[in-house]
Amino acid sequence: MSGHRRRAALRWAEPSVCTENLMRKFNAAIILIAAFSACFSLSGCYNEAKDFQRLVQSPASVDGTVVYTECNQHGGFVYSFVVADHEYRTRTSSPNCSAMKVGDKVPVFYDPAHPATNTLLPPERAYQQAKGWYIPEWTMPLIFVPLMVVAGIFHSARRSRASRRDAGPGAR
Repeated sequence: MSGHRRRAALRWAEPSVCTENLMRKFNAAIILIAAFSACFSLSGCYNEAKDFQRLVQSPASVDGTVVYTECNQHGGFVYSFVVADHEYRTRTSSPNCSAMKVGDKVPVFYDPAHPATNTLLPPERAYQQAKGWYIPEWTMPLIFVPLMVVAGIFHSARRSRASRRDAGPGAR
């Protein structure tokens, strides 16, 4: 193969410098977006559990009643209780769900100022479980979509480099 034809074949097999620079910038932008999304979704994810803090400071208790069980859905059940002629219902889960029956009595701890803040656990324990770092469900797409895009870009770049390498010089 003459020198001129060989250079032409190599030029065809390798992407142009302009295309490589564009791909680098695009990859850097995607990585930056993914990093920003991860930082955004993790910021402000500390739950101070102020509602349960108030519950710990001034708890009240009342007997509640199990009104619905859905143990096949993460051990969930619904209980209700009445405060000042107003009925409150709360869905919760328990590993003992299968032992719960509709009509069973359960002790409910609630905040007298805000009865919608309630728990079956002792208030101190409910507070300890509620506070801390967590990732809200609504942020999952912000984390995983950019990561999947970046993974797809790297995967396609590896495949195109491998196919160019396997094709060899002069292949079309």
